[in-house]
Amino acid sequence: MKTTMIKKQEISLYYLHDSRITSMKADGHKLTLEFADGYSCVEAPYHIKGGIEITGVNWRFCRIYMLDYKDKDRGRYGSFSGEKLSLQEFIEREELFYLEIMDETYAMNRCFMNGFYSAKDRFCEFFMEIHYDGDFKYIIEQ
Repeated sequence: MKTTMIKKQEISLYYLHDSRITSMKADGHKLTLEFADGYSCVEAPYHIKGGIEITGVNWRFCRIYMLDYKDKDRGRYGSFSGEKLSLQEFIEREELFYLEIMDETYAMNRCFMNGFYSAKDRFCEFFMEIHYDGDFKYIIEQ
């Protein structure tokens, strides 16, 4: 019998739960995420001011789903309408927004984030997928 093992993902000191992305910038194959108030750390000081830089982004496989719920509170099960956008299209289209992250997952050079999107005239749930073959860097402000 042949067995194949998949290496366990390295656990990060930082996590994005309840963090709010306020800006996304694309520059070649690099994506920069800026946050309203930084993100959390599992060690003291527990809250970090900073951003994220992702290199080697494969834009062809990066997307965001925007889910608008009908007759339901946001986040509940039920029908919805919405749209699927390439991440580049979303970045070009959106200027003033928040992506409040409820959960993030990392696997096989992919990052998945979901949570709530808010802007001046819209509040909905989002699911974002980022494919990359470079580095996922937490940039910490001093």
